[in-house]
Formats: sequence, C-alpha cells, structure tokens
Amino acid sequence: MIATTPLESSAFGVEGGFVLSQTVEYALRAATYLAAAPEQSRTVDQIATATHVPVAYLSQVLQQ
Repeated sequence: MIATTPLESSAFGVEGGFVLSQTVEYALRAATYLAAAPEQSRTVDQIATATHVPVAYLSQVLQQ
C-alpha cells in the first residue's frame, strides 16, 4: 500500500508503504496518464482535468 500523504520524518508510511510528497504524487499521476497514450499530445489543462490535479500546480511540477 502506498500512502500519499506529505513526506514526514520517516520514509515509511502506513503498513510499511512509502510516503510520497504531493509533488511526487502529482508528477506520477501525470506521467502515468501520458504513458497511457504516448502518441498523443496533451495540454496541461487536459492532464490536470484527467488526473484531478490543480492546473497551476501541475504546470509548475511539469516545468521542473
């Protein structure tokens, strides 16, 4: 089980799963969405809507 709460002092979360920062979770959501159809171009708005990530935050994540 992967916990998706902000990173705390321990690298392990509930039931021994890793705790991911919100930024990492959002980046993984976007990467997974894009990998499902690599031949198609997507806008940040489309990715944000499909992955339930705020557009402004996702834009910053993807620029990093």
